[in-house]
Amino acid sequence: YIGNNLGNSVMRCVVLLFCCLLVVSGNPITGGSDSASGKKVEEDNEKEWKIFTTEELKQHTGEDTSKPTLLAILGEVFDVSAGTKHYGPGGGYSFFSGRDASAAYVTGKFEGEGLTSNTDTLDAGDMLGVYQWRDFYRDHKEYFKVGVLHERYYDADGLPTEALHVARRKFAAGELEKKEDERIQKKFPGCNTSSKSGQDWVDMWCTETGTRPRMFTRLNKEKGHPRCVCVTAEAEAAGDEAPVKFEVIGGCAPDSQKCKRYTK
Repeated sequence: YIGNNLGNSVMRCVVLLFCCLLVVSGNPITGGSDSASGKKVEEDNEKEWKIFTTEELKQHTGEDTSKPTLLAILGEVFDVSAGTKHYGPGGGYSFFSGRDASAAYVTGKFEGEGLTSNTDTLDAGDMLGVYQWRDFYRDHKEYFKVGVLHERYYDADGLPTEALHVARRKFAAGELEKKEDERIQKKFPGCNTSSKSGQDWVDMWCTETGTRPRMFTRLNKEKGHPRCVCVTAEAEAAGDEAPVKFEVIGGCAPDSQKCKRYTK
């Protein structure tokens, strides 16, 4: 394949899931008094939301056709009845219904303990992904928010818990990290890459005059995985305001514009 970065199977899985969900359509079900019998809470002084318990939410998996199909993410409960064929029994995304499985949206773990609302182990970049999914449901034309879940992110009165504040801070950090990544990407653009099935190396090359491939790592990033970038000798010597490391690709001449990086 040709591209600027090597992906990983988990992210491919999650991206594929995201793309599939974007095409879900149907007529929204407005629901009724059975969708939540709990209290109401005023959130952000704008709207009152019903408060669900975990036991109440479990009743909304689509098995009982008299009840709307619901799911929660970061404690916000959404009516996805318009997509019951996807979220209901036998649907490809039924594991999301009747629960808050916030972490699974980015980990790709759709069974057992992987279907958890606990995002404590996620880093700031992962949290951006969770919020992207939350916004997917918020902005969807046929899914709509119906309440909050009394569990990890909201208390019995429907007020945000410390866990939600932590998630929000992590998201804010992720936003800053994303902007920094964009700055770095612009300053040190990625190499061209190509590989073939059965081949134990990846071709990496630069086309702009005076640039050469280097493996680049941001040292102050939690997941500072190296990537191939194209840099001039001057840019490599100058470095960056953030701590970074450049490495010559093994077996490649320092001034070569094309290198092979062996994967085995």
